[in-house]
Amino acid sequence: MRFLICPGMARAGTTFLWQQLNKNSDMFNFSRNQEVRYLSRPKASFLEYLEQFHTADPDKIFLDVSPIYLYRVDNVLKNLKDILADHQVSFVVNIRSPMEQAYSLYLHRIRGHISVLGGASFKGAGQELFEARAINQSIFDSDSYFAARNLKIAPFIKGVIENFGRESLTFIDFNREFGTAGPAAKVENLLRKPLQEFDYSEQVNRGGNALPWYVYGGAKGTTFEWEGRTFIIDPQTLVLISSRMHTQSWTGVDPMQAAQALNGAALWTRFLPRERVEERFNRHFAKQWQRLSELLEYDFLKSVNHKDIVTARSFPPDYLDDVEGVTASQTRRGRGNKKRKRRRKAKRVRI
Repeated sequence: MRFLICPGMARAGTTFLWQQLNKNSDMFNFSRNQEVRYLSRPKASFLEYLEQFHTADPDKIFLDVSPIYLYRVDNVLKNLKDILADHQVSFVVNIRSPMEQAYSLYLHRIRGHISVLGGASFKGAGQELFEARAINQSIFDSDSYFAARNLKIAPFIKGVIENFGRESLTFIDFNREFGTAGPAAKVENLLRKPLQEFDYSEQVNRGGNALPWYVYGGAKGTTFEWEGRTFIIDPQTLVLISSRMHTQSWTGVDPMQAAQALNGAALWTRFLPRERVEERFNRHFAKQWQRLSELLEYDFLKSVNHKDIVTARSFPPDYLDDVEGVTASQTRRGRGNKKRKRRRKAKRVRI
């Protein structure tokens, strides 16, 4: 049987790669979940691994996209040798400048993964944010942050080459190749099969390079306008807005709890000077990236572009004074009309 393992890095186009390969239903056995993660277990079995996929057609390639594999390398390499040594295994590794990747992961965690309020462990709004170091203005000055997410990409590459051969592996340089025809061509060459062209117009990151906003309804409720919509926030409701279509909300949040969350959000990192980015890279990643360049005979250090990292807010909310009877209007110019008459469209969204 044939297997294609795509271990990451996270926030380096892995979701995009998964979506593009999913267009080739005649070629792949697709996993039940986007990220399989099965090979990161302490012990794996071949039959259980096959159960992670919708189909087990021996004429198709099993597709496993799991960024966690680059963090649990010892388990993954052992399982690969134990259960897939007698099969044809190929690897595509997405590689991105590690400081950009770390910052993108930081934004990703804030937008959708760690802003959870309430529950048995609740100790006040923003507690989980604090524990995850998400509101610490200087997280990129902390060695413990990078130690806690110990990326082992060079050991993974070394293990793959030793056990499956250099010809089993290709890589995508996110900084240089993403958005070009290169990634699709590399995967085609690796698999010896034609693929549908990658469509880079399909965005998979809802939030983009932006931080979200908290909005609190207060005692009477409130509203704000955004992109032609009026958002109506119920009393004592706290809302985290990451994008137009992506929100999280919590009810029954008292003013003190809401103030903690709002104040914590003010500390979310929006700017990292180039000097700090370069110093962090040299301390935590330079040796590994040099080793990576040697293993793959490609100068990844040239892809590391140290620069100021600046992040915008998601949107500037326009709060309205009166909650009842408020509507928002969006002005659009009609086409095919010489006078370009204006048309208005109002939408109301209750949260």
